[in-house]
Amino acid sequence: MASYTHVQCVLVTVRPEDLTARARIRDAAMAEFSARGTAGATIRGIAERAGVSPALVQHHFGTKDGLRAACDAHVLEYMRAGVEEGIARDRIGDPAFIAATHGSAPPVLRYLARALVDGSEAAATVFDELVALTERYLE
Repeated sequence: MASYTHVQCVLVTVRPEDLTARARIRDAAMAEFSARGTAGATIRGIAERAGVSPALVQHHFGTKDGLRAACDAHVLEYMRAGVEEGIARDRIGDPAFIAATHGSAPPVLRYLARALVDGSEAAATVFDELVALTERYLE
């Protein structure tokens, strides 16, 4: 699974082995939550996907709910950064920006889609914040 980060206002691909353990766990959790939903994802499965021990997952995030909250925060930051870069910095028509966004968006969009389908309260909060963020920039 490729992971992505926002560096100097440009979305770039980062090899998983270059990520911190915390970021690898978060990205693995996003993939597991996307594939299995919150109820189906397990700390053990997330740890296995991230290549770490379950104890390290718990060390960084405490519980599955804590991990889910970190994933939600990551999705919001990704979306905020994209809106800022695209609209506020007038890059929405820049082919390089569009290509970078399309390349990095799928894991975030899969996670967000599953969270909304699952109907979690956290997903509703993420969705509400994204709507508010979009409204502010459309004004």
